[in-house]
Amino acid sequence: SGIHLINSTNVEIKNGIISNFSAGILLTGSSNNSIHNNEVFGNSNGIALLFSSNNNNIHDNFVHDNLLAQSVPSCGGGVIIEFNSNSNLVHDNRIDHNFCFGVVLAGAFGLGFPDQVQFNVVFDNEITNNLTGIEVVINANNNIVKDNEISNSQFQGIIVGFNSNSNQITDNEIANSGNLDLFWDQTGVSNCWGDNQFTTSSPAILPSC
Repeated sequence: SGIHLINSTNVEIKNGIISNFSAGILLTGSSNNSIHNNEVFGNSNGIALLFSSNNNNIHDNFVHDNLLAQSVPSCGGGVIIEFNSNSNLVHDNRIDHNFCFGVVLAGAFGLGFPDQVQFNVVFDNEITNNLTGIEVVINANNNIVKDNEISNSQFQGIIVGFNSNSNQITDNEIANSGNLDLFWDQTGVSNCWGDNQFTTSSPAILPSC
């Protein structure tokens, strides 16, 4: 990793240019940190918060062209929040041309652990040209995704699924998705969508907030 915080608190990571690592910025078990005004590119993953990394603030970064993981089993992304990482803020970032995700909130992506990610807020980001824009999946509960501009995703703009519950998807602008602008696999309960600007969705009528 370019920068790796382990069990760290109250650290500020700013004004960096970080490239050519498995993860540009990686937090494990680290909370109450600020990551801002960095350019993170050319890595497998851009910024990753793992294993109970809580209450971090990720803002005003340019996260782009993180493409080194060029196969779906090793799929990387722009901003990744996984494994019991809760109450983080992701806002005012430019997230462009990452493989696979722009932003992913996942309890235990592909590994079957019972972990959750909860109470994260993803807002006011510009997310463009990724395979998928935002994913809220695998026991991702009580998260808010709002006021993002998402365009030119190769597949879906925003995905909610894999037994994720009580997430609010509101006031986003989603355009030019290759498959669907909004997708819910109809697992989980109490997810809702409101005041989004979009063209296509599955199901055609989504539960409203």
